[in-house]
Amino acid sequence: MLIDQDGHDFALNDFKDTFLIISFIYTRCPVATACPMTVHHLKAIDDLWERAQENRQAEGKRLRFLLLTLDPDYDTPKRLRAYSNQHLPGRERFILATGERTIITKILPSMFNILALPGESGTIQHNVKTILLEPGLKQIHIWKDNEFSPREVLDAILLRPTSWGDQMEHN
Repeated sequence: MLIDQDGHDFALNDFKDTFLIISFIYTRCPVATACPMTVHHLKAIDDLWERAQENRQAEGKRLRFLLLTLDPDYDTPKRLRAYSNQHLPGRERFILATGERTIITKILPSMFNILALPGESGTIQHNVKTILLEPGLKQIHIWKDNEFSPREVLDAILLRPTSWGDQMEHN
């Protein structure tokens, strides 16, 4: 089980009917081109998504963002909520999550080939990836090192079939 910034339990499978963007961050990351840039890019994607919904380009599609901590000992739900309030105010599509240490530091990172090593003074050296899953939790793209444009991610979603059921019919 995972735990969100409000202390509620959930499972990855809870998002099987939506597009899901997953990134691994930690709240005290000091590297501007890592976690802070990831959050900046994700906010830009969310802004583009909002416009796509207003323009009816995203009809029948749902999007959520899941930011998984790499630092479960420090990033408690309370700290994740404070981080969300500061960096993602009013962003309802964002879930910041922690959970049982093995799930957060081993199982989920290994699913997406994330390497995280403890550094000095609470830092964590890690590779930076943003993963896009389509409904059904099928991975459709991974972007590395924040080398993507928010528009590129939005287009990857908008060009996919409208729903998981529609896609299954085409297979």
